[in-house]
Order: sequence, then structure tokens, then C-alpha cells
Amino acid sequence: MPGSGVVKNVRIRSAIMSKSVLEEYIDLDTAKELCLDCDNYNSNWSCPPFVLDLDEHYQYAVVIAGSMSISGLIDENEVSIDEAMTTIFFERREEFTQWLLEFETLFPGIRSVAAGVCKNCDVCARTNKMNCRHPDRVRPSLEALGFNIQELTKRELSLDTGWPAGGGLPEDMTAVGALLIRDKETLKQIAHIMRPLEV
Repeated sequence: MPGSGVVKNVRIRSAIMSKSVLEEYIDLDTAKELCLDCDNYNSNWSCPPFVLDLDEHYQYAVVIAGSMSISGLIDENEVSIDEAMTTIFFERREEFTQWLLEFETLFPGIRSVAAGVCKNCDVCARTNKMNCRHPDRVRPSLEALGFNIQELTKRELSLDTGWPAGGGLPEDMTAVGALLIRDKETLKQIAHIMRPLEV
């Protein structure tokens, strides 16, 4: 069952909402501006531009945040923020995304939304205009789909995922993904799994 491995090192929070509530957090103009300024744009199969219609995949969503403490793990006098992200956060975030994928196996018909850009390959095949090597594992992120993650987590999960105002590393780093669900029965079963994992 999902939850036995990743959550040992990650504090979980989740919020159940209808499709209409989740879509209140779509901000396509801001998302497009950020994506166009990102190196992954048109270079990674989990990122725009893409043609992706999720309407058929869900009526409900479980938005899940996994927070991991980096306090005491990194001396920010010795490493840069980029190095810290690479050494700890990206590795844990990938584990979190793979954990979300496990729910698709357990509940056929649901769709997971990744926590950030796909890192299945060192160099994405899209950079060479080739098809994805792992279409069974690549998933778009909430950001890539146009969602405002900071507003979503602040209002629905009472989490601030922004960086400290004074700079430097935050105490926690948070990965945010989601499960898109078609029916109430599956929603109830997933909520039952989430409940004992909550902080």
C-alpha cells in the first residue's frame, strides 16, 4: 500500500476538494510567463507546451503536500541553494512523485499529478525531438497545468511554500502533487489511506 516508504521522511498534509474548487487556483497567464522563462519549456515531456485534457480524468482531487525538513542537514555557509536543492530536495521530491504513481496501480482510473518537473532521465528525449522514453511514468506537475501552488497550499493546506523573505534556505522544503479521482468511492478509500499519514 502506498505510504510505507516515502512518508518515513516526509510530513504529509492533504486536502480533498471538488474539481470546481481546484480549478479556482488556475492562473494561466502567470503560469505561461513562468514556463516561458524556464529551461524546461519545450525541453521536457512533463512541461508545456503540450496538449493535455484532464477533464475526463476527474471530478474530485486530493492535493497532497510532502514537507521535508532540511534543518541540520545542510550548512548554508558551505553550499549554495542550488546545491542544496540538488542534493536533498530533488531526490526526495522524486521519491514523493513515485509514491503518488503507486496510487494509480492501486486504484485504476485515477491520475497522479507530479511534484515538479520529470527527472526520470538525465536528458529528456524531447531535447532531441524524440518521443518520451517512459510514457508510463511521466506526469505533468500542477504548475505545468497552470495552477498557482502558493495560493493553493496557503488556502487549502495552511502551508507557506515560499522562500524566506530575507533569503537563505527555508527550514522545510515542500513538494506538492495531486491525485485526480473520478468517483466518490475511490475518493473515500484514498482519504482513508491519507488520514493516518497526516501530521
